[in-house]
Amino acid sequence: MTNHQQGNDMPASPEGSTERSGVLPSGAEQQGPEVLERPKRRRFTADYKARMLDEADACTAPGEIGSLLRREGLYSSHLAGWRKQLREVGSKGLRGNKRGPAAQAKSQRPRGPDRT
Repeated sequence: MTNHQQGNDMPASPEGSTERSGVLPSGAEQQGPEVLERPKRRRFTADYKARMLDEADACTAPGEIGSLLRREGLYSSHLAGWRKQLREVGSKGLRGNKRGPAAQAKSQRPRGPDRT
């Protein structure tokens, strides 16, 4: 018989629910409170980017670029972005920009107790 047939209008709780007991079902483990370390962003030097673009341009047989990308752990979007940088800015574009907010000049920073 279901709960409704017994005259109980309460919906049946799903298997393993912690609704009433507050206890996790058997075999279930609660996640620990530890915080996972954020992955580091990879940085590629301008020389490495230029070398990879040269190697990719030298590939002629089908599958060679894919093999290069797998070997180096790169994505095709890396090559596309690096080619765009090279085309728009030249070899200086491969160096990349420093990330983060721009630093204020020291002369613009207020000093002393009268910071008005």
